[in-house]
Amino acid sequence: MLCQVPRVSEEEDEDEEGDEGDFEEKNEEYEEEEEESESADIVAERGLALLEPLRERCLTYAGGWWTFEYCHGQHVRQFHELAPEKVIEFRLGAHAQRQELGSGATTLVRRVGRSRYLAQVWGGGTLCDMTREPRSVEIQFHCDPHGPERIAMVEEVEVCHYAMVVNSPRLCADPLFYDTAASTIYDITCRQVLSDADYAEAMAAGDAIGEADDDDDDLPLAEVAAAKRGGEENKRSEKKGEKKGEEKRSEAKKSEKKSKKKGSAQVVVSLNDPELPHLSKDGQEMLRKLMAAAYDTPQLRVRFADQ
Repeated sequence: MLCQVPRVSEEEDEDEEGDEGDFEEKNEEYEEEEEESESADIVAERGLALLEPLRERCLTYAGGWWTFEYCHGQHVRQFHELAPEKVIEFRLGAHAQRQELGSGATTLVRRVGRSRYLAQVWGGGTLCDMTREPRSVEIQFHCDPHGPERIAMVEEVEVCHYAMVVNSPRLCADPLFYDTAASTIYDITCRQVLSDADYAEAMAAGDAIGEADDDDDDLPLAEVAAAKRGGEENKRSEKKGEKKGEEKRSEAKKSEKKSKKKGSAQVVVSLNDPELPHLSKDGQEMLRKLMAAAYDTPQLRVRFADQ
């Protein structure tokens, strides 16, 4: 895959920072007006009203061995299924047993950065073996414009006391719960430059694409694969050339053996001249050499009439 990261010019950054600054200033003014005109209780009620459609839903979160379940307006529990009909379960808290926070309210509006979130503490959970007190859980409702409702995090902050973060895009409808200074999102586009077949062929070549030579690091993946395929073709051509060379050498050796065999054969020449046997041995050897040169046969044997 070849991915392209968008470039943001300094001018765009400055424009965005300027726009963001103006927006933040206006938003701060709006928030100050809201804080003056509305109490925290009203803001909390408005936020809870936005979450009311969740009342018929339960969200789950897999946190290792345990699975956590949040049912809006009902309960929070953790459980583990050992078998279809055997479940280990602990209640972490119940909506009916919300605890009073601060000024006696059961729902607080807390601020983090430029956004706010709702917080509740549910008690009445399963009795804790270590503290001999019922388990409890603090639930935080955060605005998240980029996805559906979900449990983002669960953590045991103290013995048998838990913290759970529930993200929901519904809260983002109220500007007090939305982070207005969120950065602009730029898309990173990717496209496939190497087919699956070419990739499999390149991987099977012997050297994985990810282990290419240093000289190949700056090349696109398609060029690396093409270079590897060219190298394989060169190797096959070299092997064919080596095979032909071996065949030629083998034929040359066979021809040489035949030639040696032919040269080492004895040729017997019978001379019937009655005067020749009376030549001395030196004379006969001289005659043999002359005839051997004439016949081009070094191993020529001369047989005289009386031999």
